[in-house]
Amino acid sequence: MGIVVLFAAIGLSLIPMFVAREKGRKNLAQWWLFGVVAPVISIVIALIIEPEYSCPNCGRNVRRSAAYCSACGIELPKQSPAVAQEATTPTAPTTTLTPMQREVLRRRQNRS
Repeated sequence: MGIVVLFAAIGLSLIPMFVAREKGRKNLAQWWLFGVVAPVISIVIALIIEPEYSCPNCGRNVRRSAAYCSACGIELPKQSPAVAQEATTPTAPTTTLTPMQREVLRRRQNRS
């Protein structure tokens, strides 16, 4: 009986890890640990988190709804994450502006 409970607990702890992986999360060990500590809560949270994909410029994870990458500041394409992940080779930034400078320039252009 104890073996069945152990396998059920291990199975429940793996569910949030697999759901998070499908949504583009990279820290799978943390999701597994969260599943071990609080299996039901971690499953619910894994189901409601927003999917992520890699930035085509720098490779950092960004939310699907993001308009700009928080790491490099480029404007993200309005395409599905599957298409964005196909761009496996990040390109070098074309300018030496910081993300804040790019944002200021973008806002100035929108005002004009």
